[in-house]
Amino acid sequence: MTIIGSIILWRSLSVKLAPSGRWSVSLLVDVEIETLPKTDNQVGIDLGVTSLLTLSTGEKIANPKVFKAKYRKLRRAQKALSCKQKGSNNRHKARLKVGKVHQEITDARKDNLHKLTTGLVRENLRHRRRRLSCEESG
Repeated sequence: MTIIGSIILWRSLSVKLAPSGRWSVSLLVDVEIETLPKTDNQVGIDLGVTSLLTLSTGEKIANPKVFKAKYRKLRRAQKALSCKQKGSNNRHKARLKVGKVHQEITDARKDNLHKLTTGLVRENLRHRRRRLSCEESG
């Protein structure tokens, strides 16, 4: 990546059209990432069936309930698609609807996992920061 004033040059660019009708653009740039401070805090994570995660602290994180409704919506959209005549405009519209529901499920999953993992990292860093501030003041 080359920065000239306020202009950023990138190495590659990809443009995609998803089946849901959503356009996305991906840029490949060279950026230096700041590393997080190292901590002695450790958390064990166990992936489960009944609960999404079980932490070594004993805390259980439940599976999100929102997916039940989204899967029901997907089932209805797929059923409607299967009844449409191949090659018709209505089938094309129904196919887009199924793609949009799939995209909703994907977005909800990514959002949930991002919030969960970010929260775990910040929580463990926060504990470390508290210890440091207590040691410095004492």
